[in-house]
Amino acid sequence: MPQSTQNEIDIFDFFRIIARDWFSFLTILIGVLSLCFTYIQFQEEEYEANISFEIGITPPFFRDMDIQEQRYSIIRDYKKLFFDEGTFSRWKASDPSRTLAYDFIQPLDEINGKLFLRSSAKRNVLFHSNNKNENEIQLKTKSTDKIYNIFQYATYVNKTLTARYTDQTEKYLNDLRANYASKMIENHGISQLIVYTEIFSERVKSGASSLNMQNPTIPVLKKPKKLLITIVFSVLGLLLGITFCLMREAYRRKQASRDT
Repeated sequence: MPQSTQNEIDIFDFFRIIARDWFSFLTILIGVLSLCFTYIQFQEEEYEANISFEIGITPPFFRDMDIQEQRYSIIRDYKKLFFDEGTFSRWKASDPSRTLAYDFIQPLDEINGKLFLRSSAKRNVLFHSNNKNENEIQLKTKSTDKIYNIFQYATYVNKTLTARYTDQTEKYLNDLRANYASKMIENHGISQLIVYTEIFSERVKSGASSLNMQNPTIPVLKKPKKLLITIVFSVLGLLLGITFCLMREAYRRKQASRDT
C-alpha cells in the first residue's frame, strides 16, 4: 500500500479514536479550562502606566552648564524631592483623605537595620530617560486609582521644586545686584544675567514650572496575561484529552488481541 494512503488511514483512524471517546475528551478539556479560569481569578491584577515629562524653565544658576548637564541637574533635584519622605508627608498632610502610603514609592528596603535599593522588578515607581531626551515616570500598581494619586504627587513635587528654584533665584538675583551693582553698566554679561534672572522669576509667576508634565497614559493590564494563560491551558487540555483517548484505544486493542 502506498505510504500516502497509509498516512491518510492513520489520520482518519486518529480522528475516529477521538470521536469514539468524544465525551471523555471534552470532559478533560473543559476540566482543564475550568482550572485555567480559576487560576486567572486568583491572580492579582497589575497595571502599568507612564507619566511623560520634559524640562520646563531652567534656573539661572544652571546657565553655565551645557544642556545635558542642565537636564541632568533638574531631574536629579526632582527625583531627590520625589523620594523624600518629608516631601511626601507634607503632600499627604495637605489632604487627609489621601490613602497613598509612602511605602508604595519607597525605593529602599530595610534588611537587618541596613538599607538596600529595591530591584527594578520590585519597585512601583521608576524614572526612565533615554538619549532622545524623552523622560517618563513608569508606574506599576494593582489599583488604577493609585496612578492618578501618583500624578497628583508628581505635580506637587514639580511645584515644590519650582518654588525652591524661585527662592534660590531671588537670593541669586539679590547677590548679583549687591555684588555687581557698580559694574552692571561696564559688564554686559552681568547685565544680561540679571535680566535672565528677572525673566525666570516673571515666567514662574505666569505659571511656568521646572518640568512640563503630561497626564498619565491609559493603564494597561500587564498581569495576569489572560490570553497567554488561556492558550497554554487550552493546549494542555487538548494534549491530555488526546493522550487519554489514545491510551484508552491502545488498552481496548490489547484486550481485543487477548480475547482472540
